[in-house]
Amino acid sequence: MPRLPWGITFTNRNCYCAILQKVVEISNAMIQKAVNILKHEGLLKQQFDTKTILYLSQPLVEKGEVEEKAELSSLINVVETFGKEAQFLYKPHSRDSKEKIKKYKKAIPNMEIFDSKVPVELLYAAEPHLDAVISYISSGLIFGDKFAGKQIKMFSLTGISCKAADANALKTLQNAGVVFI
Repeated sequence: MPRLPWGITFTNRNCYCAILQKVVEISNAMIQKAVNILKHEGLLKQQFDTKTILYLSQPLVEKGEVEEKAELSSLINVVETFGKEAQFLYKPHSRDSKEKIKKYKKAIPNMEIFDSKVPVELLYAAEPHLDAVISYISSGLIFGDKFAGKQIKMFSLTGISCKAADANALKTLQNAGVVFI
């Protein structure tokens, strides 16, 4: 069972929080109750009105783990594959280079920058038009269906990384049904 350093363990698409040596399952019912409260309080609002593909950026180019050319090529392939049937949003990471984002936007004019501070799991709950999410090894790829209440296609770009991915992280993504492209 993969264990992350901050005490959250993922196994068979369930989430367990092990704090103070007590294991508590975070159930779908608990997630839905929290989401319903946020919606009722007006804190969770839909922003997308058409089929959407979301790219969750990670600062791997900035860390030297992915070549900029490889990442850009992958994004162009995604847009060419899905672009005509869905809007393509790029959600930058706070440590993404502004220059890189500008370069990507210039190379992919129909890509929109979605610079939201809302955690992606809450976007899943608020966005019925969110069809697919793409990233590398992000916890944001693991529980989309638990928050959305529907299936969201999850894709990982781990194959373009210069650095081997952590085996436990890969196992967690596989257990979550993430497709590696």
